[in-house]
Amino acid sequence: MYALNPALNLERVLIFTDMDGTLLDHHSYSFEAAKTTIEALKNKDACIIPNTSKTYSELIELRENIGLNGPFIVENGAAIYVPASFMLRDKSHFTLKDGFYVKSFARPRQIFIELLNKLPNEFSGLFKAFHQMTLQEIAAYTDLPLHAAQKAQDRLYGEPIKWLGNNLEQKQAFIKALRDLGGHVVEGGRFIHFADKTDKAIAMQYFKEILQAESNKNIVSVALGDGNNDLSMLEKADISICIKSPVNPKLSISKSSNVFYTNLEGPEGWAQSIQALIFNSTGLN
Repeated sequence: MYALNPALNLERVLIFTDMDGTLLDHHSYSFEAAKTTIEALKNKDACIIPNTSKTYSELIELRENIGLNGPFIVENGAAIYVPASFMLRDKSHFTLKDGFYVKSFARPRQIFIELLNKLPNEFSGLFKAFHQMTLQEIAAYTDLPLHAAQKAQDRLYGEPIKWLGNNLEQKQAFIKALRDLGGHVVEGGRFIHFADKTDKAIAMQYFKEILQAESNKNIVSVALGDGNNDLSMLEKADISICIKSPVNPKLSISKSSNVFYTNLEGPEGWAQSIQALIFNSTGLN
């Protein structure tokens, strides 16, 4: 058990949360178990900020379903979206678009689609990029219903690629060719992601620093996640909460204080940890 540093004053809290497997159940995508805790937070000076690999289109619908109306971070730190109604005084580094102030950390998706056209012919027929897929194909590859597949396809900053070959050496040569084109490559469970190098921690830290400069209260960042793509965010947050996962191994965090592990999974663990941290109940270890 790691102790909470008593010097941390939870006067104002920013809760940066992963979605799938953390606030949303890994199997059902339900957040029902966290609903009461989310409502209780609305009476506290705490802001829930999704920090996810999901797209802008996916988050717009999810926020409405969950009852969130604050900022959010999309596509693994590629951009921050802040509602125009949010109290943000310094907007000089943001662009106003569709009712949100947007700060991008990555180049547009179209650049990566165009780069794919420069790949050597030897890889022809061995991969299929998201923009080349039908909705039915995306739904099949992602296990999403068609309406959700449409929102997943509506990416703004990077291009997922399905590798169709069965030769590992050929796949590694393909990944090297992508990197040689000037992109960052991450191998996910289902897709190869071709984009700029961004991560959840950079976007989280940037937003926290902007708000801290405008606030006379000490701002504390709390990060919650269950997978490897959450590690950077968990390492950099003031308080790190590792959510137990039904599919991922237990996360290993190098920092030695303010790290907690839940004994419940997904939204149950999310609610358990926030209740313990913000409302002083028990359940963290």
